[in-house]
Amino acid sequence: MDELLRAIRHRVDRFLVTHEPGLLLSREAVAEANALWSATFGGAGEGTVEVAHALGMFAMGRAAVLPDGQDQDDARQAVKLFRMIASHAPELVPEQMRQYIPLGARDVRERYERAAELLRQFEERRDVALLDEAAAVLRSAVDIPADDGARASVLNALGVMLSNRFEHTGDAGSLDEAVTRGREAVVADGGSPLYQSNLGVSLRNRYHHRRDPADLDEAVRCGEAAVRGTGRPQDPAMYRAMLGLTYRARAEHTGDLSDLDRAVDLMRAAVAGSAVDDPDLGKRTTNLTSVLTSRYDLRGNAADLDEAVAVADTWVQRTPVSGPDRAAALGLLASCLEDRHDRTGNRVDIEHGIRAARDAVRASADMDRAEHLSRLERLLRSRFRRYGALADIIAAIETGRQAIALLPTNSPDRAWMNSHLCSALRSLFFVNGRVEDLRASIDAGRAAVAVRSLRSVHDLGHATNLAGALADMAYHTGEPHYADEAIQIMRDTIERTPATDRYRPSRLSNLSNLLQRTRAPHSRSAADEAVRLARDAVGLTDPAAPGLEFHQLALADALLARHAHSASPADLDEAVAAYQHAAGQQSGAPDWRIAAAREWASLAARRGQWAKAVDGYVSAADLLDVAIWPGLDREDRERKLLNVARDLGTGGAASALNAGRAGTAVSLVEAGRAVIWAQLLNSRTDLTRLSAANPQLAVRLDAVRRSMATRSDD
Repeated sequence: MDELLRAIRHRVDRFLVTHEPGLLLSREAVAEANALWSATFGGAGEGTVEVAHALGMFAMGRAAVLPDGQDQDDARQAVKLFRMIASHAPELVPEQMRQYIPLGARDVRERYERAAELLRQFEERRDVALLDEAAAVLRSAVDIPADDGARASVLNALGVMLSNRFEHTGDAGSLDEAVTRGREAVVADGGSPLYQSNLGVSLRNRYHHRRDPADLDEAVRCGEAAVRGTGRPQDPAMYRAMLGLTYRARAEHTGDLSDLDRAVDLMRAAVAGSAVDDPDLGKRTTNLTSVLTSRYDLRGNAADLDEAVAVADTWVQRTPVSGPDRAAALGLLASCLEDRHDRTGNRVDIEHGIRAARDAVRASADMDRAEHLSRLERLLRSRFRRYGALADIIAAIETGRQAIALLPTNSPDRAWMNSHLCSALRSLFFVNGRVEDLRASIDAGRAAVAVRSLRSVHDLGHATNLAGALADMAYHTGEPHYADEAIQIMRDTIERTPATDRYRPSRLSNLSNLLQRTRAPHSRSAADEAVRLARDAVGLTDPAAPGLEFHQLALADALLARHAHSASPADLDEAVAAYQHAAGQQSGAPDWRIAAAREWASLAARRGQWAKAVDGYVSAADLLDVAIWPGLDREDRERKLLNVARDLGTGGAASALNAGRAGTAVSLVEAGRAVIWAQLLNSRTDLTRLSAANPQLAVRLDAVRRSMATRSDD
């Protein structure tokens, strides 16, 4: 039988390519088909899907080439055979045959179950072919008569499946069909809240891909209809959560803060309306903390950051220590603490965040451990950037590599994890100058971009990190092709970054820095562009927002690069003012602020403005105690001091003497050493009064002090 099956399949395959009638109409072909039928379906033989499909294709091909009036027997035979396999493998039924195969309730139920099983397999294996097969199974059920109540269910399930497929493949055609099927489901059912909500999700996904605001407006209408039409008690939380995400997307597009307020209200209600054991509670809590953080970025109200941390902490408190959601809750708390630290600079937040992230790793199941390791890597990298402990960046790199090693080779999560590793390796290169680390950073960046191929706006950060590593290599080696590639990537990234995106200012400043260091020395037009980009970055950033100091530094550096061409005093004056603003940015990173103060001082000194130069050097010296964190090892503190305090002693003293301020000259010479000595003396403060007021706290503080002293002497 196997040989006959191969022969029939071979004939059908050749016919589909050549359309030669003799392949199916010859006596030999008919004899082979009859023999296969008899061997499989005749007598005691049992039919198989494979044989029925092969013979069905054979009969369908014959019906297509036989003259009218002679094709009916073969057509009936084809319908009979495809009906036999429709319930078992509906995806094998050709499109042109489906109209002849009516579907009953049992057929629909079986196809639903088959599609659900394929989706379950996809969640385990992440094989997109399984999604394709599930979609094919559901498409095969779409031909239910229009008045059949099951039709709307099939259309809705197919729309959700296709929207899911886009998330994993980036295929825009899947999104378009998802929207079409979703609309058909709503019409077929008369406006089910579930179908309205699912259509809204597909429309929102398409907006993120194509940026058409009409999709967002329709998504809002669908979501509002779903909330108004709620039936079951659990529905309000689900529909409000989905609608909240849509309002957030529209707020990001239009800048309308009333939409963002509506998103917060909806998400609060969704979290409040979710039971402790609701499987979507974690997702809704995460979305609420995210939108609160977004609103803080726009309004600057610290209460939003505090509420985000409180919401995450509440979820931790409601989650049993051994519960399945414990790791996710701890991970969210770690992320919220990280967000608040990044925006306020509170050291306690980053310490608590790292502790929560470590607890999340310990509580995580094997299948989720990579995600939690990656979060820990990000927090360690954040603490290194802010405070400079070498052990943090080394631990971040090792943790990131562990996370990547746990992922399947086809996992889309490898993109952002490799992107994080790219950033961490760049940071290590800045410390040790080893070009091997920079090459590894570029490799990780390329791996990140290769996984996702920049399918959506959310992937642009991967390209930005790669461009940064390429730019570093250009600075280090002087080889222009690295700079050329980095500049092109940055231009493409900025072009695709929405005007309201929170990362747009940083990308503008990064390109400005690259142009002023590689192109501006030889090109006035490049210098002009660098200034324009940096000005745009400053203009897009709230005056009190962290990160403004970085953009002001970029602007000042670009103005200096342009001054080399223009010799305009106005460029120098504006550069000094930008450095001064950057140094005075209270929420800014201390390292950037010190760098700005040093540049302000150096520029003023070159112009013979000694009093202004002294003010700059004194501002830098005053920030040393903030930048040199006493929690660092002695070696890390000394290394960081050498990096951030360079030229304070010599340049500062020379400027002070020229300004007639001998006492200030001595203070600047001793500034770095004074920081270390002051921290050492402060660690030996008498605890008698604290012991009287709070003995337990005094004991804990003494233990911490002893630990720090021990580490400092290593």
